[in-house]
Amino acid sequence: MLSNILHCDFIQLSSSAMMDSVSHGVLRGRPHGGVGILIRKLNNLFKTVRCLAKRERFIAISVFDIVIVNVYLPVCTSDDAYKDELTFILEDILNVIATCCCGKVVLGVM
Repeated sequence: MLSNILHCDFIQLSSSAMMDSVSHGVLRGRPHGGVGILIRKLNNLFKTVRCLAKRERFIAISVFDIVIVNVYLPVCTSDDAYKDELTFILEDILNVIATCCCGKVVLGVM
């Protein structure tokens, strides 16, 4: 069993894509991933960090005038469900970015 405390100098923001899946019953197939961001508490940046969004597929924070987004994209298939899910995720990220007054965006994709 993993501990929620990774190191006392850090705070973690994380979200699991499995929460919704396991709430609907028995999981079949490959488990989904999740997203997370570690922030060091012992520096001046920590005071400027703001969590903008925490979703199953992405986490967005702001540091000064920079938005940092960590995204877990769905497995690529050619069907319409994939395209719909990808569009929903990207639209949600764009809406989060549009609501803050930040000049730069860093996007990490898994």
